[in-house]
Amino acid sequence: ETMPEPAGETPAPRNNAFELAPMPPCPVVVITGSNTLPGQALIRAGAQDYIGKSWTTAPGLLRAVENAIDRFALLSKYRRTYQKLQESEGQYRLLFDKNPDGVFVLDASGRFLIANPACETISGYPLAELLQKTFMEVCAPDQLAKTLDHLQHQLGKPSCAQWETALLRKDGRRVELWVTEEPLRSLGQLTVLHCTAKDVTERNHAEKRIAASLREKEVMLKEIHHRVKNNMQVISSLMDLQADGLDDPTLRLVFAEMRDRVRSMALVHEKLYQSDNLAQVDFDGYAQSLLGSLWRAHANSATTVELKLDLEPVPLSIVSAIPCGLLLNELAINALKHAFRGRTEGEVCVELRSDTEGRVRLSLRDNGVGMPAGQDWRRSPSLGLQLVRLLVEQLGGALEVKVGVGTKFELSFMPAKPEQREKEEHE
Repeated sequence: ETMPEPAGETPAPRNNAFELAPMPPCPVVVITGSNTLPGQALIRAGAQDYIGKSWTTAPGLLRAVENAIDRFALLSKYRRTYQKLQESEGQYRLLFDKNPDGVFVLDASGRFLIANPACETISGYPLAELLQKTFMEVCAPDQLAKTLDHLQHQLGKPSCAQWETALLRKDGRRVELWVTEEPLRSLGQLTVLHCTAKDVTERNHAEKRIAASLREKEVMLKEIHHRVKNNMQVISSLMDLQADGLDDPTLRLVFAEMRDRVRSMALVHEKLYQSDNLAQVDFDGYAQSLLGSLWRAHANSATTVELKLDLEPVPLSIVSAIPCGLLLNELAINALKHAFRGRTEGEVCVELRSDTEGRVRLSLRDNGVGMPAGQDWRRSPSLGLQLVRLLVEQLGGALEVKVGVGTKFELSFMPAKPEQREKEEHE
């Protein structure tokens, strides 16, 4: 748009819309009888047009009024646009200057073009001095090759990127930065990189301290599990020694059963010690080791009993693994002791599953003689089955017993999480 010419004989110079000269609330046309008053002064004073009295005519005055109205509308539009630009620039300047992160612009060679006050705080260089440098000049020596490679690689990329680097402050102190950069292009060519840099030095140091502390605790926990396992093996060995000195077969059997229970608990700690995850036990591997150990320990009674395993990978926390392992130990010993009396061979099948709801399903089935008709396992005087009932309650699960061709025990429970146990202990 162009401003219309004034109606007077001598065109008045156009007012600069961005100077925001005083502006009356309505269009103004000045009619003057003086030929010495310059038109520029009238326009700067706020008039939209002027006309000399000596050459005032009706058509000339009409044109002046029409021009004044047009000028007034156009200048009002320019004024509003300029005010919005000033407000926008003020908001941007506020965000730029008050941003606690470093905000800066680099040209294609990596030279600083502009930088906010936070860059001075981060780098230790006065802004005037920083703007005379390139990013590579303040970059930490061990990060220089990486930084150069990144900037060269970024020249051909249209999207923003994030990367971590480090610079050396003017005082020589190292500062680690997380940089987000956005390439700004003109006619397809990279012109500048708009960057935001967050000082992550303290965060990185804190993460390293936490990681070191975590490694120390993992080593300590592994050592604890190792010592608990060793202590339980000592207890198991003492029981074996004591049993060897007994002539009563019944007492020897009692000691053997106690030894197996201790070993089942020791095996959990052994698996945790060997695992990279100290919070969970791979129960499928644990069950395979436990049952293999029981079959070897009870070789006299189990030589003709075949063990079949169908185990899916199921991780359990120590909160669930110990009672579940003890329960499996009791059911397996019960099958070896009672299921195949009077038989020369048999079969025990153990299955381990985890359903879609996360519930663990463990079953042990034998093809032995089966439980006596009418016997309620919950009221059995057997210490092993009494332990089974207590362990099912501890797991918060359910145990179903099916008697037919042999006996089948089906356990289902929702595995506990480590934090649940911690909460219970604090309560």
